Amino acid sequence: MSGITGLITKGLQSIIEVVQNTHDDLNANANIQVGNADVTGANPVPVTAATGGLTVTALRASVVEALTITAGAALSDEFDMSDYVAGDLYIPAAWTNANVGFYVATASGGTFVPAYDDNHNLIQSVVGAVTSQAIAFPPEAAGFRFVKLWSQLAGVNVLQGGDRAVNVELKS
Repeated sequence: MSGITGLITKGLQSIIEVVQNTHDDLNANANIQVGNADVTGANPVPVTAATGGLTVTALRASVVEALTITAGAALSDEFDMSDYVAGDLYIPAAWTNANVGFYVATASGGTFVPAYDDNHNLIQSVVGAVTSQAIAFPPEAAGFRFVKLWSQLAGVNVLQGGDRAVNVELKS
């Protein structure tokens, strides 16, 4: 018999013989994506010529969400982290002394609660009175889906003294 022949065992009770005349019958299909879209002629895999072969250049998509913490409030609008694994906060020049914590929920518009790590430490970016700065998200914050920024010190709300525009750069 020509082709590929093999035996597959299932536990100790039965044996199934697999016979394929060509290797093509055993191939699997998979889709490659670049920037959350399938690779096509219009969305190719970026490659550059290199000595000895091709080098694939990995692209990391990012998007900027413009959030607001309104005057007299401590929470921003919500944003969705489901397509992202990291982020940066851009703190404005006008900022009432506070750190940035994260309120999180499992559903958009759901019940938001403060985010803590597995040691029950508040997940936060330390900002304080320093303004006009960019701060990386704590890695633990990326594990949540729906997120609001929380103006706080030691887990207590700090109401912002004016509307605060905070840009969040989300990275896949």
